[in-house]
Amino acid sequence: MQRALSAIDRRTWWILAAFAALALYLVSRDWHSAGALAPFLLVGQVAEIPTPAVNPPETQMVPFRRATTERVEILQQESALLTAGTQKFERAVEGTGYIFAITLDVQAVTAGNAATVAMAEDAPFSSLDTIVFKDVNGELMNLGGFDAFIGEVAMAQYRVTGLEKFTTGITNLGTAGAGATGGSYKYQLRLPIALDRRTLRGILANQDRAQKYSLRLDYAGSAAIYATAPTTLPTQTVDKYYEYYTVPQPKAPNGSPQEVMPSDFGLMHFLTATNSETLPAASSTLNHYLRRVGNTVRFIVLILRAGNGTTPRATADATPPSNIRLKVGEDTLFNETYRYRRGLMARRYGYELPSGILVYDAIHDFQGEQAGGELGDDWYYTQALVNGQFIINWSSAFTASSSLRLVTSDMIYVPPKVAA
Repeated sequence: MQRALSAIDRRTWWILAAFAALALYLVSRDWHSAGALAPFLLVGQVAEIPTPAVNPPETQMVPFRRATTERVEILQQESALLTAGTQKFERAVEGTGYIFAITLDVQAVTAGNAATVAMAEDAPFSSLDTIVFKDVNGELMNLGGFDAFIGEVAMAQYRVTGLEKFTTGITNLGTAGAGATGGSYKYQLRLPIALDRRTLRGILANQDRAQKYSLRLDYAGSAAIYATAPTTLPTQTVDKYYEYYTVPQPKAPNGSPQEVMPSDFGLMHFLTATNSETLPAASSTLNHYLRRVGNTVRFIVLILRAGNGTTPRATADATPPSNIRLKVGEDTLFNETYRYRRGLMARRYGYELPSGILVYDAIHDFQGEQAGGELGDDWYYTQALVNGQFIINWSSAFTASSSLRLVTSDMIYVPPKVAA
């Protein structure tokens, strides 16, 4: 009996020993393959020397917006003494990369003035009579200085409160009165080529040395700037700043492929101003047809001027139309009053815009009721429309010499020609 139990114990011991050896082998093999602690488990084995991890180049395309970088260059200055007539200046836009915008810094300083200067209602922005940005195929921007100012405000790319943006040390809306510097002014005006910096939609390539863009600036006559001019008209200077984005390299430093142009390159942004062919008339309901039907519209600004006084926009604001309707095709989009639209604008822009201005924007679909944040969901696609029109019930204040001016931001898409 004693010997039988001993034999069983010995057999059990050998079985357990075999299992332990097998387990030790398996653990040693796994750890060695991982290069960890193997030397401590199996005598005679050498651990692999660890090497730094090497990341292969990314295969995912880097978007253009991430690959490009912002740049600014100075363009040639314009400078001339203001006169009673307009003066034309036109130059090629030298530069490179993709044009985003051109900023104008306008200044005029008087000295020795003795007259009691009064600024015109649209001054000082009216000191530029005409602004035209174009290439060999046509004009992308054609509007007056005040039109351009309102267009920049309507774009809402920079959040401001009230009109603080235009009444700081950067800007002087005009020194009135009989002081020595009466009639001086300064302001900055941004000409938006693209829509916004978040998407860079609408940027234009400026790498073709054979076909260049040009910028025309017409200085206005003194009567457009001053209701009462200073003793001596000042010299107006315009410094121009070229804002652009670089052309990315085909590959990033880590070898990743990069877009060298935006995915929607070919989208062209227009900012234009036109007078309604139908003039306002006192106590009348009139149809004012839109000229830019056929494009994709971002916003339309109405500039109302009543009568032939010195402050026609203020007169329009004091005695506005009783009803305004925007109709596209057979559909009425808006049927409202002047006061309603002005209140809506104040909520969307955060301040009250100058008098006589109504903005019909489609650029508030990203940030709720704030204009300037847009995805494009609210844009007006008018390609299939026959006509669009504002139907306005004019008040008795809109007598002879009244006018309706429309500033429009719209777009078309022209597929780019890519060399084979």
